[in-house]
Amino acid sequence: MEALEKAHEKIRTVISGQAPMDDIEALVVPEFMGYGTTADEIIHGIEGFKGQTKGLKEQAKAAGIDFKFDMEIIHQRISPEKDAAIFVEHVKTTLSKNGNVFQEFLMRTSTLLECIDQDWKLVHYHCSIPSDTENDTWHLNEWKAEKEKLEKLVAEQTADLRRKNLDLEIEAASERVRTHAMGMQEPNDIMNVLNVMKEEVDKFDLGNIATWIWTKDKDGLITQWDISEVIEEGNLVNFNLKFDINKWPEVNRHSKEWEKGKKYYTLNWRGENSRM
Repeated sequence: MEALEKAHEKIRTVISGQAPMDDIEALVVPEFMGYGTTADEIIHGIEGFKGQTKGLKEQAKAAGIDFKFDMEIIHQRISPEKDAAIFVEHVKTTLSKNGNVFQEFLMRTSTLLECIDQDWKLVHYHCSIPSDTENDTWHLNEWKAEKEKLEKLVAEQTADLRRKNLDLEIEAASERVRTHAMGMQEPNDIMNVLNVMKEEVDKFDLGNIATWIWTKDKDGLITQWDISEVIEEGNLVNFNLKFDINKWPEVNRHSKEWEKGKKYYTLNWRGENSRM
């Protein structure tokens, strides 16, 4: 079957872009149909075959890359009537740029030829790139992995959006408190500011959080303005306490922190000190 081998060799070199398409009409039937490796590569007729083969070389040239195919026939069969033959090959594809290899992958090809009027011609060609999935015929594990990946991405984006929204809510709440604070006319107005603070804090569903404002006068007397909770009627329970820091050393811990100029600080009370 020397004629078959020559025809197959000519076709494989033309398909791979390694030989010119001279007299290609003598090697391909008019009703040829084939598949490439991408979803849009559905090829019909001799002109479609020419366009696909030409496009292969043009895309490589535009990208400035060189390609190489190492083809290995792993299966072939000739029909009992010796009028049809199929070749199945593994094609190792190597891509390089400026002499440096940057990608290698395997393709699988099937080439079907028929003997028509004693000439062997290409009838069908199929090329595919196998996925990395193994022992998963229906790609269920692959689908599951992609689904989990997508769910993780959505969760991350949702969490990021919530953080950004929370930052905006905190900023807006702070601005509302600042506006009330700037509108104070007399010392007792501080309770109105504290009222707004309590309302804004409660919007974040943190539970019943006590809200305090502490002031210190020049004599070292600390006044605690306190709104601790909201009773059922919706009224705020509030009261004021005054502490002499000389008599209340635990309270004086606040004063010491203020003097350090810190924006935030944390104080913990344990044992007897927690019942001061």
